[in-house]
Amino acid sequence: MCEVNATTHQGVRRQFGQHFIRPGLIENEWSSVLSEGLDERLSADYDAEVVFNQAQAQREVQQAKRFLERMKSYLLENGIEESEIEES
Repeated sequence: MCEVNATTHQGVRRQFGQHFIRPGLIENEWSSVLSEGLDERLSADYDAEVVFNQAQAQREVQQAKRFLERMKSYLLENGIEESEIEES
């Protein structure tokens, strides 16, 4: 497994696509989930006029959980031990 570093949200998107989506290691749908989550996060942080209702917040939480489960599955399938995966 290669080491991948990114220092910006855009960098995370680019690196994720380059190292996981393009080679077919992770299904394309997860690129959209990541991008949408990052977009929503940036809107919540920096746009004072954006308001999220409870249903939207719950949807984002569920998407984030699904994303984390898929990434955990990928790591386990590729030789990372469960004890090495930090859960918080």
